[in-house]
Amino acid sequence: MDPITAIGFAANILQFIDCGAKVVTGAIEIYGSASGNTQETRNSETIVAEMRLFAAKLQPPENAQLSGEERALCKLATECQGLAKQIFDLLEKIKPKSQKSKGSSLIASLKTKMYEGERRKLELQLSNCRAQLNLQLNHVISSETRARLNALVASVKDDSTKLDNLQDQLEQLRRGVACEYLTAGARTQLQSLLGMSEHASDVIVQHRILESLAFNGMYGRYETVDDAHFRTFRWIFNDNLDDSQTEDEIESLWSSEDDFDNDQQEDETKNAPNLEEKSNDSRSGDEVESIPSSAEGLDNGQPEDEVESVSSIEDDAKASARESLLSWLSSGAGIFHISGKLGSGKSTLMKYLCEHDSTKYLLKHWAGRKVLVFASFFFWKPGSTLQKSLTGLIRSLLHDILKACPELIQETLPDYWAQIKSMPWQVGRELPLSDKSIRQAFFRLVSDRTLYRDHCFCFFIDGLDEYEGTNQEDAKTLVDLICSWTKLAPETVKICVSSREHNVFMNAFSTDLRIRLHDLTRSDMTHYVLDKLQHMNRDEDRLIITQAIVENAQGIFVWVALVVRRIREQIENGANLNTLEREIYSLPKELNDLFEHILNSLVDSDLKAAYQTFSMVFGLNKNMFIFSLRLTLLSYSFLDDYMDDPTFASRKGCQHRFMDREETALRIESARRRLNGCCRGLLEVRRDEEDDETIVITHRSVPEFMLIRAQKDRMERYLNGFNTVDAISELTLAELWSRNPGQITRGRNFDRLAMLLVPWRISGRLDEPPYSFRESLALAWQRHQVEGNYDNQGATLGILAVDGAVTVECVDVISNVNNGGRLLRHPIYSAAFHGDYDFVQWELGRNSAPIPLLTPLRLLHYIIAHPGVQTPQALGDMLDCLQSHGLRPQTASSLFLRSLYPLTVNRQGILGDKNTVVTVWHHILLSCYKHEISSNFMGLRGMGYVVEKVLEYGADPYFYISVAKFTDIRMKLVVRVGKERHEQQWLAYTLHANFFFYECDNLSLIDLIERWGFENKARILQLIEKNTLMLEGAGEARITPLPAEEQSAENPSSASEMVDSGAGIDFVMARIGPVSGDPEIPLASGLKRYVLAGFAGFGSQKLLSIGTGISISILILGIVVALLIHWPFN
Repeated sequence: MDPITAIGFAANILQFIDCGAKVVTGAIEIYGSASGNTQETRNSETIVAEMRLFAAKLQPPENAQLSGEERALCKLATECQGLAKQIFDLLEKIKPKSQKSKGSSLIASLKTKMYEGERRKLELQLSNCRAQLNLQLNHVISSETRARLNALVASVKDDSTKLDNLQDQLEQLRRGVACEYLTAGARTQLQSLLGMSEHASDVIVQHRILESLAFNGMYGRYETVDDAHFRTFRWIFNDNLDDSQTEDEIESLWSSEDDFDNDQQEDETKNAPNLEEKSNDSRSGDEVESIPSSAEGLDNGQPEDEVESVSSIEDDAKASARESLLSWLSSGAGIFHISGKLGSGKSTLMKYLCEHDSTKYLLKHWAGRKVLVFASFFFWKPGSTLQKSLTGLIRSLLHDILKACPELIQETLPDYWAQIKSMPWQVGRELPLSDKSIRQAFFRLVSDRTLYRDHCFCFFIDGLDEYEGTNQEDAKTLVDLICSWTKLAPETVKICVSSREHNVFMNAFSTDLRIRLHDLTRSDMTHYVLDKLQHMNRDEDRLIITQAIVENAQGIFVWVALVVRRIREQIENGANLNTLEREIYSLPKELNDLFEHILNSLVDSDLKAAYQTFSMVFGLNKNMFIFSLRLTLLSYSFLDDYMDDPTFASRKGCQHRFMDREETALRIESARRRLNGCCRGLLEVRRDEEDDETIVITHRSVPEFMLIRAQKDRMERYLNGFNTVDAISELTLAELWSRNPGQITRGRNFDRLAMLLVPWRISGRLDEPPYSFRESLALAWQRHQVEGNYDNQGATLGILAVDGAVTVECVDVISNVNNGGRLLRHPIYSAAFHGDYDFVQWELGRNSAPIPLLTPLRLLHYIIAHPGVQTPQALGDMLDCLQSHGLRPQTASSLFLRSLYPLTVNRQGILGDKNTVVTVWHHILLSCYKHEISSNFMGLRGMGYVVEKVLEYGADPYFYISVAKFTDIRMKLVVRVGKERHEQQWLAYTLHANFFFYECDNLSLIDLIERWGFENKARILQLIEKNTLMLEGAGEARITPLPAEEQSAENPSSASEMVDSGAGIDFVMARIGPVSGDPEIPLASGLKRYVLAGFAGFGSQKLLSIGTGISISILILGIVVALLIHWPFN
């Protein structure tokens, strides 16, 4: 045999072996398959079945009236159906007669090879038919779309004419033109009524804008400034002036009637001598004896010569400062600066000036005929972000200005005014303003002369040194901004500021308009000390001690207050004069040194208690974000119980045990003594708005001292093993149980503190099964709500949530009456929002019946409001749990009404409307949209796994959204419920200018998925295809799970194919009659065309992928060789 022949023979043998092996492999697969087919045959069978069903849907009823294009389309559908049937019959022919027979399996595999040519021929015909069907389908759709668009344009023109006529009639009614048949009196009454309605609407808008500008803690620092000794600054105005004097009495003190007659408007030079005269008169009146004894509680029998010996007359520095300040108030301009050392009383003086009637009177003289607008802001470093930021300053000032002059709101915030004006008055939700919008509005207010032509503005800004800047906006930025306001409107805006003597402030403000307060407070300190030491037996000793304290104070009021407290304790302990003097002169003169001296004087047990108390008080300030919460004395009284048993409040012995008034009073008094003993004046007790006694920081220098590295390390050593959040939780829970039902004021300090315990504990991971603390907390709240009828009224439901700030996260609308809201107090709701899904599932699995107002839908809302806080696996498990409790994608949802309401002519009674086709699935997609436009990318990432999970539950992918902005923001949804298509239009009142808003037109679900760019996008698109085929009657498609690496990868080519297939085409579709009684559905959409084209191409590709043809003789030889090599059957 020649070499070439030998090579050919060998190649044929190898080919025989290869082909035989393939046949045997196919036989093995058929034998082991449950359906008796190979994987390739099963795929072909599924596709053919789907094609037959889809083609059947395109067949019209017997008596249908069809156009030429529709008849051609139906003919093609019939041809496709016939070809699909032939392929299906051929596949049936090659199936084995007996699935469990080895011989039948081998024969079936041979038949597959034998009929390959016929299958390829049928497949080619099907491909050509599919292409023609696709072309005809697009033609029909475009023709139908044009016809409907033309009809829509005609309808819009007709509606536009009607609306124009209606608007003209309303305008005529307002002007009285169309009311000739009415009497003049009737027309007047009608016009008055219309005007009243417009005014009432404007008042509602003004109120809502002011609410949006306001923030919690806006006046927090101002309210905490101690006003117990305001009268120590009486030298500034008039010694005999008291708070009860009328404006006429104030005027008589400052000037004659001619000097301040606004109608006469005399020259300012005439007023200057009068002010100077007043200043000179007051010098002799600033003696201590002129202060009424009632002012500071001085003994009525206190001799005049005793006080005169301390300070008989105001020195030249105080007189000069007084004259400078009063002249600036009455006629000056620019910025007046009050500087001073830490603790010298700057904030106290600023509050005194803000509240004194003479301040307003002198400023009105400066304003003349214009309206005086007064606003103040007190920076507070230990407070929330807004309490120590530039944004908080501008926001607070703008709020106070517009509150005093509501007529300026519309011109200052025109866009915001128009947006709220377009909304129904029943909608009570606040619409947040962006920082940029607020700054622009304030700049417009102080720079636009047309706005302030009738107004003069005076601002008092305290604590510039407490401003907490950023990398872009430091203290110099703050100073420059304040100075720019007075430069923009030098005759209309002036500002009084206070700060420590930092260079940035001392360099920026004029020395001619400055008071250095620590140089002017000697006599004020004398008054204070004499008052506090009047219980001393000998007057001579009191004067000696007073002089010693004032001389060593160096102008720092806080130093005086702390030392006086210490001296009073020594007096109670029987110390003599020499001992007291030695104590005073031995104390450090600097505040930080004094603080350290006080702490070093404590025994270890008291020092440990002090640090524990500091930790809780400082911790509340640190974690509050917005609210300034305080630990009550009653809660503090349980500290020893907590140290004995850290879970005491969760035990049954503490539950259902409330104290009577006498026991409560004894506990509070004991706690007060303990606080004084261990904290020695660094913390003090004040009453809050509920009249509860609460613990506050004496001065902001105290937490600053505790932040020094040495003190911080020392504090950590003493706090070893002490958990601050856990301690606050147990102490607060103990007070919650001890209070009688109905004794808690909703929305105030203690109520907010108790509501925020669960988020803090979740953050600290303090709870685990069986969750004894949360169960006890839930029972305590339930007791107050049931027995005290507490917080059981309101139109909305919400929780107090921590998400960068403390906010009320509303979940549902349960009433048409806008009478406020009620909070869901059970820990399960807060846990759902903050990502503690283990507790939610544990609670649902235990017994969910006792939980008030619990529905899986409300839990789902809180989960999708904050979905980025947990892993995809935990999120999926949580959704599975909710599904097991009855939540389905098709469950109707009214929760979206927090964000949307129907766009109707009559907007009455829309809140809480349950007549909607929007389901849980649609609510989830709307939440995705909101996460996107609010730039909540972490939340949007988590929503991708929510979308995937709900699609796995069988959610319908038929979803289109359009968003457009007119005077308001409107949204159109096109969805399918069951087999019916629904279109609804909504007004989206939470989509406002702060969001990165974008308009869109008929975006399909595929378009949205591409836009959102989920990590699991490929898996979601697979599920969309599967659900579309399944819900449109083609049976359940097989979707192979993607590998993990593919689920998180982007697929640009697939994305472009989906978009190109028509995903963005108009949703208005041609409709063909139903088959077998099925309801009508749109013939096609962007999504359907994507599925149809993909389906046909996918089927053809699979049918054309079967191997090469071989001769029967070679095949038989190959089989024999393969059988000789191995036969894998048993």
